[in-house]
Amino acid sequence: MAPGKGRFTVTAKLPNIVLVIIDSLRFDRLGISGYRPALTPNLDELARRGIHCINHFSSGCPSQVAVPGIFTSSLPFDYGGYNEGIRHRPYSFVEVLQKSGYQTFGVTTCHWFSSHYGANRGFDQFTPLFDLNPWFSKCYAFQLEEPLVRWKAGQTSDASICEFLCSEYGSILLRTLEFLDAQARAGVEQRGRSRARWRPLRSIITPQDVNAERELLSNDPLVVAEKLAIMGSYLHLALGKRAADGRLLARMARQTAWRNRINRRISLVSQRRAYEANVVNGQVRNHIKQNLRQPFFALIHYFDLHEARLLIPHLTMRRLTRLPIDVFRAMNSRPKGLRGRLYDIGLSNIDRRIGELLRIFERRGLLDNTVFLITADHGKETGVPPRGAGSDLSHFFTDDFLHVPFIVAGPNIKPETVDSLMSHLDLAPTILELAELESPPESLGLPLSRR
Repeated sequence: MAPGKGRFTVTAKLPNIVLVIIDSLRFDRLGISGYRPALTPNLDELARRGIHCINHFSSGCPSQVAVPGIFTSSLPFDYGGYNEGIRHRPYSFVEVLQKSGYQTFGVTTCHWFSSHYGANRGFDQFTPLFDLNPWFSKCYAFQLEEPLVRWKAGQTSDASICEFLCSEYGSILLRTLEFLDAQARAGVEQRGRSRARWRPLRSIITPQDVNAERELLSNDPLVVAEKLAIMGSYLHLALGKRAADGRLLARMARQTAWRNRINRRISLVSQRRAYEANVVNGQVRNHIKQNLRQPFFALIHYFDLHEARLLIPHLTMRRLTRLPIDVFRAMNSRPKGLRGRLYDIGLSNIDRRIGELLRIFERRGLLDNTVFLITADHGKETGVPPRGAGSDLSHFFTDDFLHVPFIVAGPNIKPETVDSLMSHLDLAPTILELAELESPPESLGLPLSRR
């Protein structure tokens, strides 16, 4: 906010900065973007009284492709590629803020925004809230599957696969213990069925399970390799066991087939058990009650919209009282043939949570010196996805996946609509500019004042 940067007014006091990432929020679904029925009054109001960037694009979809651009203003394939997160990137903008005196905290609800991928760099306090079952599944797909397939094909020796698993799988298990500890300290429980009632499914992962697996890996890594090769992406269901349970696999196959039949027409049943925005807001409320010194930076990540289909299987009494309002707003005056009803119900819900977040800051007297930046890591399709798209990344490079909002609102922010072409590469430089800091030379983007 140096002199001459017309979009920001110079003040003697550095602002608090809050970056809100609404997973899978599409630009064209905002009311201020012209979407009807208008479901986002809180987001629309922030856009009207702040800077609204209407040509802002994600650096990639899905989340792991977007993360490097958000935190480090670098391209997905730089520094070892996006599957490494930001672990090997030269910096994270949060580290720059922290070194300059900002207190930092983050609450995230997706494993790609976790310490395993370096997203905790620069945070004084970091709370990862996400379902550990898909975390294990993704770790298998991206880190373990290929070496195990080569080993089963006789292309890798027993000694090599054991050494690999002790290092890579051992690191995954250690991170899992860290996540469990962080969730326990945050006072939240894992989502899923009661372990006592459904123990054969192991839908709740405990530190005892993980430590038993670590001990087995240390004592007999070849047994673990055999088990992982059979269990595949369901490896978390056999933590601590010496062998895969055939009955368990048969049961999971039946459940997967049932879920696929249900989801064939409309996606209602998800494999994920997400922590909803009200839980995230509760964590934010706890953080700012701790007499945070100012200035501070906060990262807030909401996963609800990504999993809008969770609205039906995860209804609680509190959500039931709110759901009719969201359904009415999403369905009222809806044009005939418009797809994405569940998405729009989820959008109405997440906008209410944004209003709730603003009230949390208002009650603590923080609004007068806090700048909010709101964006999405990426968008998503609504309605029925194209058949056969699968995980082909080329499918995700269209506007519904890449064109995302970018709103900057707060004190001393002059209302303006910016139509310059922008991307997540510009996010970190803009945040550092708000804190009157220069971007590291490795940054590929430009701050908002230069757009």
